[in-house]
Amino acid sequence: MATMVADQEITQSRLSDADAWYAVERRDARYDGRFVYAVASTKVYCRPSCPSRRPSRANVSFYATPDDAERGGYRACLRCRPRNGSALSEAHATIERARRYLDKHSDRIVSLSELAEAVGLSTSHLQRSFKQVVGISPKAYQEANRVRRFKTRNISATSSSLLWSRERLRHNDTAGW
Repeated sequence: MATMVADQEITQSRLSDADAWYAVERRDARYDGRFVYAVASTKVYCRPSCPSRRPSRANVSFYATPDDAERGGYRACLRCRPRNGSALSEAHATIERARRYLDKHSDRIVSLSELAEAVGLSTSHLQRSFKQVVGISPKAYQEANRVRRFKTRNISATSSSLLWSRERLRHNDTAGW
């Protein structure tokens, strides 16, 4: 019992009520598993990413685990099923497969339909899930990777180019410019 209270205090000390509420307002799936929120008016607790109607802040309390919420007299939400972590981890695993596919094929543009077929989802579900888990769309993810690769590839070329330019300026040799 003392360990459970200590664990709850540690989890709560990592995340303030304001931060937890912010995650609930944004339905941020990154916070799933870190805490659950309970609604006094319905006596139901949910994960932060639950798509249910957002409750009034005055009716919400936060718990470190589903067990803590149940001890507080709340029941699990039937919509987000906060006790069932397998659906969430399965979705994250699918999106991780999509990220690996995009990384593996970073030399070309991968269409959304090709990516959806590769991971076994519909295009709309993949788009929505990818953005929810990663924070950006698959297209934006590809573009960010392309820019990152370009920058890292050209850093050495840029460095030598800058040294060459500095040497030309030092010797006032600007005829070639």
